Amino acid sequence: MAFLDAFKSPESLEKEGKLKEAAHKYWRKKKYEGAARCYEQLGWNDSAAWAWEELEAWDRVAENKEKAAKEDSMYWKDAAEAWEKAEKYADAARCYEQYAKEEPWYWENAAESWKKAGDDEQSKRAWLESAKYYAKEAVDDEGIWWEDAAKGFENAGQKDNAVKCMKYYLQYCLDQSKKEKWYYKEIAQVLEKFGHKEESAKYMKLYEEYEKERKERALKRLEEERKAREAQQAASPELQEAGEEA
Repeated sequence: MAFLDAFKSPESLEKEGKLKEAAHKYWRKKKYEGAARCYEQLGWNDSAAWAWEELEAWDRVAENKEKAAKEDSMYWKDAAEAWEKAEKYADAARCYEQYAKEEPWYWENAAESWKKAGDDEQSKRAWLESAKYYAKEAVDDEGIWWEDAAKGFENAGQKDNAVKCMKYYLQYCLDQSKKEKWYYKEIAQVLEKFGHKEESAKYMKLYEEYEKERKERALKRLEEERKAREAQQAASPELQEAGEEA
């Protein structure tokens, strides 16, 4: 900032076209609307969004975040969240869908926003995209994603596909339980959904036994550590005395 500019008001600087300097002064004076206006003219949309956020003008925040997203897709998420705060859920859903093109787990956010906007068909479509993504992840990566795929298909109205995915998830949990016993709880919950109450109760009992043993082991370890600390503290004066005698 030039020497003379330091003595000028932000309004004067803005009229002179010194937008960067004006924005800085507006911000320091907490005149956020002026700062936002200057940042918008500079094309600094993310900075403008920050200024509008100070005023909780969420629609203006969202509009600027959308413009910023044309340069960096990470801003689609910010735009969506701002539209949610403005309670404009269709716009939020549209932005979440843009973000989901790179981060597919946000299809679920899009689906929920469409639901809030009152558009059930668009919501189902987004849920289906979510389901397809997680089903692919379950095949390509790890079977734990079958549960999320099932959720997507169920919300998309495709019950048969949801049931298939839950069966795949059940098998995955059964396989994993051979190594990790906490999967017993997951198995019990899936079996209960399928109406197999006796089998569900059996696995829930196995889970409760596992949890009891795990907690007992943890308490035993803590007790052993406590005794070790007490023994070390008791031995410390003797060690100090031996050192002094030497």
